[in-house]
Amino acid sequence: MSAGNGQGASGGPGRGSGAGDRAKRGAGAGRQTAAVTDAAEKEKAFLIAVDTGDDVGWNAEESLAELAALVETAGGEVVGTLIQRREAIHPLWYLGSGKAEELKQAKGENGFTMLVADDELSPKQQRSLEKLLNLKVLDRSGIILDIFAQRAHTHEGRIQVELAQLEYQLPRLTRLWTHLSRMGGAAAVEDMLFATLDPTTRRVRLREGQTVIVSDTVGFIHKLPHQLVEAFRATLEEVTRADILLEVVDLTDAHAAEHRRTVQTVLDELKAGHKPRVVVLNKADLADASGDGSGGAANPGLGAGFGTMISGKANYGGLLGRADRYAVKVSALTGEGIDELRGMIATVLADLWLEVDVAVPYSAGELLARVRERGNVEFEYRDEDVRIVGRVPPSVAGNLDNAARAWKRARRARKTEE
Repeated sequence: MSAGNGQGASGGPGRGSGAGDRAKRGAGAGRQTAAVTDAAEKEKAFLIAVDTGDDVGWNAEESLAELAALVETAGGEVVGTLIQRREAIHPLWYLGSGKAEELKQAKGENGFTMLVADDELSPKQQRSLEKLLNLKVLDRSGIILDIFAQRAHTHEGRIQVELAQLEYQLPRLTRLWTHLSRMGGAAAVEDMLFATLDPTTRRVRLREGQTVIVSDTVGFIHKLPHQLVEAFRATLEEVTRADILLEVVDLTDAHAAEHRRTVQTVLDELKAGHKPRVVVLNKADLADASGDGSGGAANPGLGAGFGTMISGKANYGGLLGRADRYAVKVSALTGEGIDELRGMIATVLADLWLEVDVAVPYSAGELLARVRERGNVEFEYRDEDVRIVGRVPPSVAGNLDNAARAWKRARRARKTEE
């Protein structure tokens, strides 16, 4: 992608909204491929883009802002940008030859140590720019691959990323990954893209002592490298085992509606598009400060109250449709709306729960503990077993039913022997 009849170099852009929500406030440092060093030793990145007008719905400034967020997530510092509008990307220099020469001047002024292109570079383009500037040249795909490499924790995740890296590196025949030897992950990071690659699982307490297990997957991103599509989908397979889905949407992102459509497409492919869902409209603090609740769009769908249940409202800046029964505005930064979100999760789960009235033996201690933790039940402790009456999640109900049936068979067998 690209922009300007050669707009000159400028200071680094502010953090872009990115694809999908990125409010990983206070996330821990990811697995690193290099030693963590001082912030003063960060790679200084200069970003370039070419706007051919082919990327419908996105302009070069938006795409470059997202690239800046990616570079920062990888541990780099953006010190400048250059955008050029051209009919086509130059086959040798990516930018026009004149703009390529301007990069040498920008290097002297900004002292950048790494050049990053917003589009995937051919090996020829990469080598030409490296020779011209005598520094490492990367593209969007390389940055995303490096972030994934830093943050893949499971064996499966690492294998998927390593395969993607090899596919990307093969035509370049260069040690691409040495460029981040000074770009270690930072602790207590904030608002970072891909804070984790592998699904992160946490226990969350709702109301009346009820707890649930929440698994967090990565967010969506514009122009995801094709090498990582399968690795990316693998992180979403966790949703096929979920009772409900939380779809986190960035209220300040001008492309939020587009991202939602992409999310739905992927969920449908995973056969999970039908699952009950809560739409979590994040960054309400920023959206409200701008004077509206939708990043510049009208806000008829949700009022000032958080935790509003949506039924039949097809607007909110085009973000919510008639199928979005549950939606809540929150701010992960301030904590606003989080209690309402917990309550909404409990409400949606309660709609799915099943009535049970069963008896299981005391030997099923692990199951009893899980029922006490996850259900809303009463226990009647009897001589040989425990009677359980109340409501539990479907998965727990199935386990209880199996245990109760086995207990009945054991009691019948014992009576027969007597």
